[in-house]
Amino acid sequence: MLLFRGTLVAITIFIVVGALMAPQVIAADFWSDMMKGIEEWFRISPFRGIFGTPEKEISVVTIKFFPQSYAINPTSPYDISTSAFNVFDFAGEINYNSSSGDISFSSEGGTRIVAHLDENITITNLKIARFSMDNLELVITKGNWTEATREGSAEFTDFSGEAHIYSTYIELFGNVSKIEKR
Repeated sequence: MLLFRGTLVAITIFIVVGALMAPQVIAADFWSDMMKGIEEWFRISPFRGIFGTPEKEISVVTIKFFPQSYAINPTSPYDISTSAFNVFDFAGEINYNSSSGDISFSSEGGTRIVAHLDENITITNLKIARFSMDNLELVITKGNWTEATREGSAEFTDFSGEAHIYSTYIELFGNVSKIEKR
């Protein structure tokens, strides 16, 4: 009888503990589902940065600027196309000089290519991690928005696109993740 009584007490304790824990388990699922719903709502709302890491917004822009000279070092190989020649997968610095009327492409290995600004010059597959323009005539167009200035300064992050080189200005067209006016 003592064994039966001990078993009965153990079963009763098991049932009582199970009954007490069941609502907590059900409540945990309820709260978990509710938090997932709130997180999903925030992800599609204007407050999407509250949960998780915010994503970079990529914008298509046209950047037209009018430098006397300008040098930039793209982060990966690019293609050069002119009315006189084509070069594919060139890696190196780009130097624009409107005073001398030319643009040069210089690699670390010593290769140097020069083109005259009166040629149709296009650079494709152009990727630049970060570049800035200081005190330049600058026109930035994004969708229906245009910002123009005679002596503007701006910094651009993660540009990917193409460049058209002219005798008095450079025009970049492509995607950029950040534009910061200074």
